[in-house]
Amino acid sequence: MFTLVYGGMQAFIAWRACRAFGWTGGRRRLAWGAAVVMTGLPFLVWWVERCNCGLLSAVYAALVYGWMGYAFLLFWLALLAALLGYLLRRFTGWTSRRGFLAAAGVAAGLSLWGVYAAWHPREVHVRIVSPQLPAEMGVLRVVQITDVHLGLTMGPRRLPTILDRVRALRPDVLISTGDLVDGRAHNVSASAPLFAALRPRLGKYAITGNHEYYKGLQDALRFHEAAGFKVLRAESRELFPGVYLAGVDDPGRAGSAAASAPAHLTDSTPLLRDLPQSAFVVFMKHQPIPPPGQADKVDLQLSGHTHGGQIFPFLLLTYLKYDYGPGMHALPGGGQMYVSRGAGTWGPPMRVFAPAEVTLFELVPARLARAQPAGAQIGSPFSSR
Repeated sequence: MFTLVYGGMQAFIAWRACRAFGWTGGRRRLAWGAAVVMTGLPFLVWWVERCNCGLLSAVYAALVYGWMGYAFLLFWLALLAALLGYLLRRFTGWTSRRGFLAAAGVAAGLSLWGVYAAWHPREVHVRIVSPQLPAEMGVLRVVQITDVHLGLTMGPRRLPTILDRVRALRPDVLISTGDLVDGRAHNVSASAPLFAALRPRLGKYAITGNHEYYKGLQDALRFHEAAGFKVLRAESRELFPGVYLAGVDDPGRAGSAAASAPAHLTDSTPLLRDLPQSAFVVFMKHQPIPPPGQADKVDLQLSGHTHGGQIFPFLLLTYLKYDYGPGMHALPGGGQMYVSRGAGTWGPPMRVFAPAEVTLFELVPARLARAQPAGAQIGSPFSSR
């Protein structure tokens, strides 16, 4: 599927370039040959990742994935320019060359902006007021990161920009809702001490995402342990009397024994059923899917996975599979689900119209909120920068 879709994009770009510049003969063959080569280069990244070649592997991956992001943008823009060209040529001096050059220039500008956006995650603040939260707890500051995708293009050089955001938010609890790891052990181990240096007073918790299974679950679990995270695998922890954090594994890749989770680790039914009915439950699930038949047991579900599309217009495609887009949503049982755009990137190290984020949730007992000026309602973001 990847080869067909990505190869089709490369073929369209080559065809439009030949048409725009009138390439024939050797130049035309060169353009089509380049399309074939660029389609195959991502597969070599997976081989290079295994070789433990250090900086060379990272540079190669950045170049290949950088072109991938640029090609995604160029494809959509060149397609738009081609469609508009049929109309504009009737009334102006518009040509295929002008359209293709305009698309290439805009794609380059968006790519550079996307790289900057990926390196500078924003802070999103959400205030949640609930009568189920005990007043003696005070205001609990929970910081969520998700989809960091530590690997060849995300490591000790980029990671500090995320961790600086986390520190600035002064979390009581830090949680990772999956896909923290997306690389071989030798490519991510240097990042573990950076996480280990973060020590929120109530700890750090994580769940697995699909990429932990793709890249090797046991290595991923060892990384989490070295980084100071407790991984909740169909488990719960009481953060404060009456306040629970619960999490399940992501299913991984369906049908693959090597990259899929056992059913009992993905099943939230017994986990949520056994929690006290009066408890305030923060539920961690990588994919933005409410727990089937048990949404009423969840007060706040934290998810990620979709990256907010990462590069527009892929967000539109995520709605083909998921009912919930980025941001806060009401659940059928009266709780809320927050879907984060994620702090890192998969593949292309860029984000276009889908900014990276680190999210702070202030859990405020209702009795404390009454003593404060009227402000945000349950689940409403009051600040984003």
